[in-house]
Amino acid sequence: MEHIEVVAEDVHRFVSRHVANYDDAADISQEVLTIACANVRTFAGEHNDECLYAIARELIVDYERARNQVDFVAIEPAGDERESALRIPPDSIVATCDDTASGSRPSERHAS
Repeated sequence: MEHIEVVAEDVHRFVSRHVANYDDAADISQEVLTIACANVRTFAGEHNDECLYAIARELIVDYERARNQVDFVAIEPAGDERESALRIPPDSIVATCDDTASGSRPSERHAS
């Protein structure tokens, strides 16, 4: 049991060097140990620590791939576009919100 605690600290330290977010590093470290525990019979050799670091490397790569799949793009008005993209008159938005709060449905509002 003591060996697992020492290895867990080493794995977490290793992952933390590659993953800046502390919570994500902790999650990855925990997943490494969970995978190792689930496959404990296949780790019956002398190179258990090496296997843990290999698992950690793979999970770090997966983490980075998942993180890099989302690209955020700033949206700015084109040229002289100063007009709001919202084409609904502000009065109708307030009316719709008021009607919804009072319990009437959109179909009931337009039916009369």
